Amino acid sequence: MPTNSASFSTKDLINKIVVATRNCNGIERVFHGRGNVYKGFEHLTIDLYPPVLYIRSFKHDINLEEVFISSLLLELEGQKIVYHDREKQQFGFHNIGVDEASHFTSEELGLKYLIKLGENQNLGFFPDMTLMRKWLFKNKDVLKGKKVLNLFSYTCSISVVAKACEASQVHNVDLSSSFLNWGRENHRLNFENIDGIFFHKKDILKSLTWLSKKGPYSLVFFDPPSFQKGSFDYKKDYVKVLRRAEDLVEVGGYFVSCLNTPFERHDFILDTFKTVSESFELEEVLYSPNEFEEVDKENGVKICIFKRTK
Repeated sequence: MPTNSASFSTKDLINKIVVATRNCNGIERVFHGRGNVYKGFEHLTIDLYPPVLYIRSFKHDINLEEVFISSLLLELEGQKIVYHDREKQQFGFHNIGVDEASHFTSEELGLKYLIKLGENQNLGFFPDMTLMRKWLFKNKDVLKGKKVLNLFSYTCSISVVAKACEASQVHNVDLSSSFLNWGRENHRLNFENIDGIFFHKKDILKSLTWLSKKGPYSLVFFDPPSFQKGSFDYKKDYVKVLRRAEDLVEVGGYFVSCLNTPFERHDFILDTFKTVSESFELEEVLYSPNEFEEVDKENGVKICIFKRTK
C-alpha cells in the first residue's frame, strides 16, 4: 500500500495519470480506487486503452466531468477521454467521437484487441488478467502444438495469446454469440490464418462431455462469472466443472481455475478441487497486476494454476 495513500489528493491523481499516459506501453490500469487504498477515491477506476483514457465512476459525481477532466486536459492537451458514469449509465466524450470510441483497437503484449467504449459496461477486455496472459507467453511450450480449451471465453483474449504461442487448436466456449463473434474479430486483427480456432456457442455445464471428446487438452482455462442469472452460480456450479477436470486435461497438462468475487479467497478453489480430484497439484496462484492497488489482493481475481500429475 502506498505510504501517502491517506493524503492522496486530486492533484496527485492527475499527476499519476499524466505520468502513466506519457509512459504507456499498452493497455493498463492507471488507477484502481476500487481497491480501497485511496480514501475518497473508492468509486474510481481509470484505464488506458491506447489511444483512449477510460475513466469510470461507480457513483455520480458532477465534479468529475466539469472540474477533474477539465483540469486533466490542461495537462494532457488533446488526450482522447471517455467518461462513464456507472450509476446513471451515462457517457461523456472528450476529443473523440462516439463512433470512434465504440470501435477501435488497442494493444497488450504486442497483440491487438477490439475495444468498444460508450455502449455498455462490456468493453471487451479484462486488464486484471494480464499476469495470466504473461504466464502463457512464459510457458508457451505448454501450448505449442497442443489443444487448449477456453471456458467462458468472453472475447477470447486467452485464445489470441494461445494462438500466438502456436497452439494447434483452441476451443472457445461461451453462451453469447456476440462475444464469440467479437473474439473471432480479435483473432483476425492478429492472424491471417485462424485455422484451428473454434468458437462454440454452448451452455458449458451441459456440454462438458461433448467438449471432453474433442480433447484431451494441454491447458483448460476456466474463468466463469461469479453469478450469471439462469446459467451459472459459483456456489453450486463451480464444483461441477472441476469434477470433470480429469476428463478434459491430459497428464502433464494444466487446469487454470479462476474466480473473481470479494466473498471468497483462493482457498475456495483449492478446497473445492480437493473434494473432486487427487490428480492435480497447485503450481502457482496469480492475482491482478501491481497496478491494481488493493488492500487485499484476495478481494480481486484469483487465478489458481494446477498441473495434472497422474
